[in-house]
Amino acid sequence: MSRNMPAVDQNQLVRHFLKSHPDVSEILIKEFLVEHPVAANKLLRMFTRRRQNQSAGKRGSTADKENRGRPAVNGSSSSSTNGVPLAIAAPTTTSSSTLDLQQSAENNNNSTSGGGGGGEIGSEQELVDEEDEYSVVVGGVGSGSAAEDAETALEIIRERANELVKKKHQSYHRSSYLNYNDLTLAASQWNPAAKNLDAALTQHRTYLQEVAALDENELFMELIRDVANELDMEILCFKVMTNVVTLVGADRGSLFLTRKEGGQKLLVSKLFDVTAESTAAEIMKSKEMEVIVPFGRGIAGSVAETKQSINIKDAYSDARFNQDVDKVTGYKTSSLLALPILNRDGEVVGLAEIMNKKGGTHFNARDESIFARYLTFCGIGIQNAQLFEMSVQEHIRNQILLKLARGIFEEQQSLERVVHKILIESKALFKCEHICVFIVELPLEDEETRPDAEKVPKHVPASPAKIVLSSGFHIEVNKDDGVRNMSKEEIDKGLLATVAREVIFENRLRNIVSADEEPRLAEDPFTKDMAVRNLMCIPVHDAKNEIIGACLMLNKQLRNFTELDLDRVQSFAVFCGLGIYNAAAYERKVKLMAKQTVALEVLSYHATAPEEEVQQIMARAIPEAEEVKLNTWEFDDLPLSDMETIQCTLRIFVDTGISSSFKIPFDVLCRWALSVKKNYRPVLYHNWRHAFNVVQTMFCIITVGGLKAYFTDLDILALLTACISHDLDHRGTNNAFQTKSNTALAQLYGTSVLEKHHFNHCVMILQSPGNNIFGALNAEEYRHAIKMVEHNIISTDLALYFKKRDSFKQLVAYPDTDWSSGPAKELLSGMLMTACDLGAITKPWDIQQQVADLVAQEFFEQGDLEQQKFGAPTAPMFDRSKYPELPKMQVGFIDFICTPLYKAFSDFAPGLKPLYDGCATNRDMWNKTPVWDKNSAGHPPENRRISQDSGK
Repeated sequence: MSRNMPAVDQNQLVRHFLKSHPDVSEILIKEFLVEHPVAANKLLRMFTRRRQNQSAGKRGSTADKENRGRPAVNGSSSSSTNGVPLAIAAPTTTSSSTLDLQQSAENNNNSTSGGGGGGEIGSEQELVDEEDEYSVVVGGVGSGSAAEDAETALEIIRERANELVKKKHQSYHRSSYLNYNDLTLAASQWNPAAKNLDAALTQHRTYLQEVAALDENELFMELIRDVANELDMEILCFKVMTNVVTLVGADRGSLFLTRKEGGQKLLVSKLFDVTAESTAAEIMKSKEMEVIVPFGRGIAGSVAETKQSINIKDAYSDARFNQDVDKVTGYKTSSLLALPILNRDGEVVGLAEIMNKKGGTHFNARDESIFARYLTFCGIGIQNAQLFEMSVQEHIRNQILLKLARGIFEEQQSLERVVHKILIESKALFKCEHICVFIVELPLEDEETRPDAEKVPKHVPASPAKIVLSSGFHIEVNKDDGVRNMSKEEIDKGLLATVAREVIFENRLRNIVSADEEPRLAEDPFTKDMAVRNLMCIPVHDAKNEIIGACLMLNKQLRNFTELDLDRVQSFAVFCGLGIYNAAAYERKVKLMAKQTVALEVLSYHATAPEEEVQQIMARAIPEAEEVKLNTWEFDDLPLSDMETIQCTLRIFVDTGISSSFKIPFDVLCRWALSVKKNYRPVLYHNWRHAFNVVQTMFCIITVGGLKAYFTDLDILALLTACISHDLDHRGTNNAFQTKSNTALAQLYGTSVLEKHHFNHCVMILQSPGNNIFGALNAEEYRHAIKMVEHNIISTDLALYFKKRDSFKQLVAYPDTDWSSGPAKELLSGMLMTACDLGAITKPWDIQQQVADLVAQEFFEQGDLEQQKFGAPTAPMFDRSKYPELPKMQVGFIDFICTPLYKAFSDFAPGLKPLYDGCATNRDMWNKTPVWDKNSAGHPPENRRISQDSGK
C-alpha cells in the first residue's frame, strides 16, 4: 500500500459484519478478511471516519445552538470510542473499537486541518486517495461520496462472502437442524478427544476480553450470539459458564446436565468449579471428578426439582450447602446463585451455579434476572448441542454396526473367527474396559436335519447351573492384545460365566452398578485383575429368537451403564446373535455336506452291481431278439428271470447298434444294466420290470415301428438310457403325495418331483466307477446326451403330457413338420417316452389285466398312507373300497389319456398303429367287464413277479 495503514482489528470487523450479515458465520468472515487484507483495512478506515464524522456532527450541532457562528477548533477532534458504537449498516447498530483503532483514528484525523467541515472533507479526500488501490478488491468503488462508497464496498464484500460460503463451506456451518450430508461431514470431523481444547479456550478468553468493554445490552447480545450456533458440547458448556461469570461478575461456576439412570433423574457435573481462566487440563480433571446429585437433594437437586432459582448470600449458613466440597477443593464459597436450565419444552436439561460475586458482595435480583435471561437462550443451545451430539454418536454407531454387519457376513467359515471379528469391530461401540461373549452349547449337527416328528423335545434347564456354555471370549478394549479364548475352568467356575448363565436362564438384562451389589466378585479368582466396578449383561438371541449366548460389558468409563448404553448393547446383541447363528449354521452345513459326500460315496459303492454278477452276465450268451420275441408288440416279460431281463437289455443296445457306435465296453454295459436294476425298489408296479418293459417298447418303436430314421445314434442312446432309468428309486407314491407330505424330495425339487429325482439318480449311477456308458463321448456329445436324458425322463410327468398333447397333435396334422431337429424333435421324443411309459395298456388282454391290477394295488397302498397321514377322503383311484370299480376307472383312463396319444402316433407313423389297436382292444374288454374281481382274472396278479433273484 502507498502508506502505512492502521492495524486491522479482525475481531472488531467480524462483530461489525455479524451485525449487518448475521447469516454468515464468524469463521467465514474471518477467513474472508484474511484473504482480502486491503478490503479489511479500507473498510476499517471507512467505519472509523464515519463514526468520527457522526460524532463531530453531533457536537457541532450542539455548539451551534449555544454559540452559533463560533469557529471549530482542530476540525473533527477525536473522541473516545470505548463503549460507543461504530455504524456499519445502520446508525443504530453498535460495537466498540480497541485502543489501537482509536489511536490510529486520532492520528489520521490530526493529519487533517480545517473548520467544522474540514474533517469531513479530509476523510473524503483520504478515501479518494486510496480509491484506486481499494478498487482492485472491491471492483471499482469510488464513483460516489465516501458514505456511498462505504455502503457499496460493504455490499460487495457481502456478495463475495456469500460466494465463499457456497464454494468452500457449504456444509461447514449451518443451523442445528442438519440434514444427512451435514451430519456425515460433522461426524467425520467430530472427535472431542482430538480437539485442541486449549486453543478453543484461549480464543474464547481473548473474545471475552474484547467484548468486556461493551455496554450491558450489547454484551448480553454478543454472548448470546457466541453460543447460538455452537454445537460442540464441551466448548458450549465452557462458553456458557464463562459467559455467565462475565455477565454477572461471579468468580467461578459449575454446570450440571440431567441424566436418567434406572428411572431416576440425576444431575451430573459437566464442569465443576471452573473460571474464565480455567485451562483444558483443569476442565478435563473436573469431568473426571464427576459429581452426581439426585433430583430433590441439596441445593442443586432442589433447583432441578422445583425449577426455581436459589440465591444464597451466606452459603455456610444454609443447611443445604455441602461444605465437604470446599474442603476437597480448598475453595471458600460465600455467596451462591443456582438456576435451572430449561429447554424449549420447559423441561430441565441442566443447572448452572455461580459462586462468590466479585467485589465482596452477594448476587442481587438484577444478577438473577440477567442470569435467568441468558440461561433461557443457553437451554435451547444445550438442547441443540445434545441433539447434534446424539445424532453424531448415532451416525458413528450405525457406521460401526454396518461395518460389523459386513464383517459378519463376510466371515462365516468359523464360529470362533466370527466372534473374534465381532469383538474387535465393536470395541469402538462401547466406552468400557472389557467385553465378553459366552455361547451356549449348540445342538448336534444332525439335530437340525431331523424330521419334526423325530426331533427330541428341547429340555428346559432346571437352574442356571444346568446351562452348558460351550465357549467364552474376552477382549480388553483399551489394549491391542486381541481376543482371548476363555479356559474351560474359567467357563465352568468363573463368576462372569455364572452371571451369563443366570441372564440366559432368566432371559433378561442384568445391570450391576456397583461391585458392592455382587459380593461374589470379591471371591472370584478370575476377575481380580479386571477390578470390576460395574457390569451389564444381556442375552443374545438367534434368528429364531432362541437364546444362544450372552454378552457382558465390564467397567463403564467415568460412570455406570446408562439407557443409551443399553440401546447400544441391544443392537450389538442382535448383530452378535446373527453372526453366531450364521457361523454355527455354516459349520453345520459344512459338516452335513461332508457327510453327504461320504454318503454318496457309500451309496455309489453299494448301488453298483457286485463284480461277481457282472462276471456271471458276461459269461452267458445273449439270446437273440426273435428267440424271446423282444422285437414284438406282444412281448411278455413274465416267463423271464431277472437275469434274463438284463440279457435282453444288453440285446437291445447291441441290436440298435448303440454299443458299437459309441464303443461301450461290454463289462461297463453289463455293470451299468445290473446297477440300474439294483436301484429300483421292490414296489408293486414302478419297479425294474416296469422299466424293462418301457425300454422294450421303445426298442420296438425304433425298429419295428420305423422311427429310427427320425433320430441319430446319440438320440437313440439318450432315449434308451432314459427309458430304463425313468423310474429309478420310485417309492410307490406319486408327485401329489410327495408335495402334500412335504417330503425331502418335494422340498428339494418343487415340481416334477419324482422325475427330477429319477434323472439325478440316473446321473449318479453313470458317474459311479465302471458304470459310465457315455465314457467314449466327447464333451459336446456328452452335454447333448445328458440334456436329452433329462428332457426324456422329465417328460414322463403326465402333468407335462397334458400341456404338450395338443401341440403334438397339431404338428402331426401339419404335413410339412420337420421332426429332425429343434422343438419338434424334442416334443416327439417326449411324447414317445409317455407312449412307452403307458405301453402296458397296449399289451394283450391277459397281460393288461395283471398290470392294471398291480397299478391299482400300488395306488391303494398310497391311499392307505394318505388316510393315515391326513385323515381326509382320498381320490377314488386310491380308495381301496373302489376296487370293484377298476374296469370303469380303466375305461376312463384310456379315453382321457391313452386313446388321444396312440391315435396321434398312429396318424404320425403307420408302423405304430399296433399301439393304438391294442389300446382300443383293451378298452373294449374293460368296458365288457362290469365289476372287477381279481380271482376271476385270467392270470392272478400274484403270478406276476415283482422281482426275481438272478441266481434262480
